[in-house]
Order: sequence, then structure tokens, then C-alpha cells
Amino acid sequence: MADNTSNGLPDIKLGKYSVKELIQMSDSELSTESVKELIQMSEIELDKLSGRYELALKDLLKGDGMSPCSNNRFRVEIDGIQQAGFFKCTGLGTSIEVIPYDDGVSQKAQRLTSRVSYSNVKLTWGVTASRELYDWHKNAINGNIIRKNVKITLIDETGKDLVSWHLTNAWPCAWEGPNFTALGTDVAVESITLVYDGIS
Repeated sequence: MADNTSNGLPDIKLGKYSVKELIQMSDSELSTESVKELIQMSEIELDKLSGRYELALKDLLKGDGMSPCSNNRFRVEIDGIQQAGFFKCTGLGTSIEVIPYDDGVSQKAQRLTSRVSYSNVKLTWGVTASRELYDWHKNAINGNIIRKNVKITLIDETGKDLVSWHLTNAWPCAWEGPNFTALGTDVAVESITLVYDGIS
């Protein structure tokens, strides 16, 4: 790569800033919204750099945890159940019921908080010989609700844990089996839907 600056830093523009400007910025400057936008850059643009410049810039942009995480690397752990990897996990979420309130004095509408709701979480995996998850749901059908704690962890490309969500007292309220067709070549999948008491 051609060296176009006097101090050896390549003169490449990435968004509003050059590599030289980014590497010389202080921590406070790097935390501004304009620089955070650079985190959205593709790896292709970062690959324009070479050697220590690429590493330095990636370290500046990703070293403080500001970089968005990929959603395709995750792990699900369920108390007492050994299950091959899930390939889809959807539905994580909470909501607070809001109740309008008129105090008879203020001309502005008041809002009171009420119940907290936790959305159901759906786990999907490829069918195997294991029946553990279906049996867990079957127990619930028979009136035997077995509550388990569930941990959902987002991991990076090296396998390092980034962030986890803990579902307390979860149990499967629904199970969905695979669809079959003699003309198909897709992997057979099944899923369970979990309800739970809380998330942390």
C-alpha cells in the first residue's frame, strides 16, 4: 500500500475521517456519534487497510463494545436438558401496561404503570433422536408443569460470551413438529414456545 502521509499512516477516508485522524483521536472524540456511525462499515472497507493500521482501527472501533453484534452466533442452555444447537431463537421482549389517569387537577394526561409482560420465546432446532424437549412439553400437557431456568447467550466469532439473557421459571406452552413432503430436501425442524416469570 502506498504511503501518502509523512508519518507513515495511509491516507484513506472512511466516512468523514481518514485512518490517520481516527487513530490520533482521543477516547472522548471516539465516543461521538459521528464516529460511532463508522461501526456500521462493512469489513470490506476495513480490509482496505493493511498490517497494524487495520488492527489499530478495528481495535478503536470494536474494543469498547460499541460494535453491533452478529445475530447468528448464540447458545441456549436449559437446566437439565442436553440438546443439540438451536438455529433460531425469537421473541425475547418485555412490555409495561400503561393506564391513563386523570387526577382532576392537571390538564395533562397522566400515565400510571401496571403489569409487566414477558413475550413468549420460541426455540427452533433440527429434529434428532432426542425427545427431551418434546417430553418436557408433554409433561405440561399432562398437568405436570416443570419449570426450568434458561440462559440465552450471544457469542462472538471467537466463541467468547458477549451478553446473556436469563429466563426464570420457564416452561413450554407449545410444541410444533416438522412438516413433511416427499419432494423436499430441507432439514426437518421442530420448535417449542416458552413462557417464563422474568428476564434478567
